[in-house]
Amino acid sequence: PNDYDLNLGFTVSYWVRPDIVGAVMFALGWKGHNKDRFTFGINKKQQIYIGVGGNTLTDSWTGMGVDTSLLEYDGSHWILKTDGTWYNFVVKYADRSGTGSGTTRKVYLNGTLLKNSTINWSRTGDEIDEGMYFGGRDVQGSGTTAKYDNGWACAVSQVAIYDTEQSDDWPAAVYNAGRTGIDHTGESGLVGYWKFDEGDGTTVTDHSENGNDGTFAAVGSATNNTSYPTVTALPTWEKV
Repeated sequence: PNDYDLNLGFTVSYWVRPDIVGAVMFALGWKGHNKDRFTFGINKKQQIYIGVGGNTLTDSWTGMGVDTSLLEYDGSHWILKTDGTWYNFVVKYADRSGTGSGTTRKVYLNGTLLKNSTINWSRTGDEIDEGMYFGGRDVQGSGTTAKYDNGWACAVSQVAIYDTEQSDDWPAAVYNAGRTGIDHTGESGLVGYWKFDEGDGTTVTDHSENGNDGTFAAVGSATNNTSYPTVTALPTWEKV
C-alpha cells in the first residue's frame, strides 16, 4: 500500500473459497497501525471485514442486502457457504490528489454493490516493509517486527490490485466473466496480480510489471515471519 500510494485511489478484486468461517479471518491483508489498514476478509462468520485506512466495515451479510441464496443458515446466522462456493469481492477507493478530505469507498460482492461510504484514508504507515499476507494479515508487532495473524482456511484466486479506481460497471464484468475469464496482465494501473495457478513449488508469481512475487509457506502458529515451521512436503496446487 505504501509503495503505490493506494490511499490516493485503488481497486482490489479477489476470489475466495471459504473452507471455514468464524471469528476475524482475512483473505489478504496488511496493517501498519490502527489508522492504516489494507485488510479484506470476515469479522464474524456472519459479517464482512473491510479495513481501509482507519475505517473498518463489519456489517452483516443480510444487513447489507446479500441474497440468502448466496449464503447458508447455521441455525443462528446467515453465513458464507463452505461447500466449495467461490465468491468475488471488489473494493474500490475513488481517485484523489491529496488526503485533505474523504472520498468514496465501494464494496461489491459478485458484481453487486453492497456498501457505498465516504471515508478518509489519511495516512500510510512505514512500520512494515515486508508487504502483505494472503490467507491472513501482516500486522505490526513489537518495534518494526511484522507478524502473521487472523489466518483464514480458504482458497484465494485471481487477486488483482490497481492504483486507480475502476468504473462502476467493472465489478460486474469481472464477476460475470468467471473466476478464470479475465486476465488482468498488462492492464493500466495494475500494481499487483497473483493468479495462484502455478501448480507446484513455493513461488506465487506477481503477473504485474512490479515483480512482487510471494512465497508459499505454512505458518501454523508462527508469531512472525522468521519462525515459519520447516515445510517438508508441499501440497499439490489446484489449477484455477
